[in-house]
Amino acid sequence: LIILSMAIGANSGSQVVARMRRNLDSVDSYPGNGTAVGSRSSGFLMMQLPNAAFMQSTVYTFLDSPASTLEATYNVQVRCETAAQVYVGYTYTDTDNVNFGRAGASITLMEILA
Repeated sequence: LIILSMAIGANSGSQVVARMRRNLDSVDSYPGNGTAVGSRSSGFLMMQLPNAAFMQSTVYTFLDSPASTLEATYNVQVRCETAAQVYVGYTYTDTDNVNFGRAGASITLMEILA
């Protein structure tokens, strides 16, 4: 069971994509993400940020069944579809001001035995 919580900020008008990556025996896969068709992106999160002071929060829950006793490594990949930069936990406008907060991010993995 994978539970992820994070907040993402980026430049104004940026489209952000986040996906979960699993590496199992040196083979990458992307469990729980949408299917990419043609030149489309895939991920568990796709959003358009309206301005540089905006931060979007998300929670992602997925039951992964790798069907293996090998060690699996998980990570989250976040990218921007435009040339903008992406920030996890704070906004592009990271000014020391009450209007520009910061947020935490966490990932929890639970091994469930049958």
